[in-house]
Amino acid sequence: MAENRRFYWMKLPNDYFRQLFQRKMRKQSSGIEMQVIYLKMLLYSIDKDAVIPFQGVYDSIEEELAEELGEESEMVKETINFLEANQKLERTENGIFLPEALERVGSEGTSAERMRNMRRRRASQCDNSVTTSDGSVTECNTSVQSGDVEKEIDIEKDKEVEKEKNGTGIFIILEDGTFYDVPLDKLTMWQQAYPDLDVKRELYQMASWCDANLSKRKSRRGVEKFINGWLNRSQKDGQQNSKKEEVKNNAAEPEAEYNPEDDPEHVPSANEVWERLRREGRL
Repeated sequence: MAENRRFYWMKLPNDYFRQLFQRKMRKQSSGIEMQVIYLKMLLYSIDKDAVIPFQGVYDSIEEELAEELGEESEMVKETINFLEANQKLERTENGIFLPEALERVGSEGTSAERMRNMRRRRASQCDNSVTTSDGSVTECNTSVQSGDVEKEIDIEKDKEVEKEKNGTGIFIILEDGTFYDVPLDKLTMWQQAYPDLDVKRELYQMASWCDANLSKRKSRRGVEKFINGWLNRSQKDGQQNSKKEEVKNNAAEPEAEYNPEDDPEHVPSANEVWERLRREGRL
């Protein structure tokens, strides 16, 4: 069976570097270097669902990313701080998330590529079959072939669109190197089952974790069990933390001092009556 690869690209508008954010970045003391590093970061996350995982090889993700990108760690740190301050980067438990990468990145499967290659080959064969005889040119009639190829391409594209429609675009890498595209109906079910969680964010964290932990990746059969276990633990941890915070807040609130005179059902003793009369100057 042919390898099921995916191809990715990043789309930038022709005014990308004229946008306010890019102009603001360029005005920084190391603006040009920061722009280059940011583009490298976007490209690095292109097949990782916009997540750059922290693998734990170096002491910080800034150092790891500097090594991966071939840049100075201080420059990478400065870029990350700038992106975070301008809401272009979010830190997660397992790395960093680049929201813009989700907007700019596209992908397709190998089937569409195969159909394009087939069309090019057939067109090339047709061009080579054009012959000249007695001054007259006999051209290859490819209308039927072209029509068939176009139909096949449309069918393949429809399959790709249908697959993307039923998927969420969140890919979790598996132990065999293929990807589990989280189905839309599963996402809806998990969101209902774990209402206290941001399930999408949790799934991105799982994808990052699996990408960084090669030996702990799951099989296609076991990945949904892994997802359920992760979500269940996250929700329980969140609930326990909420209870601890509630207990802490309750403990911090001082109890009101009891004043017998404010209690309408309290029957004062003789000493209490004497003390009250003394305070009022009636003795």
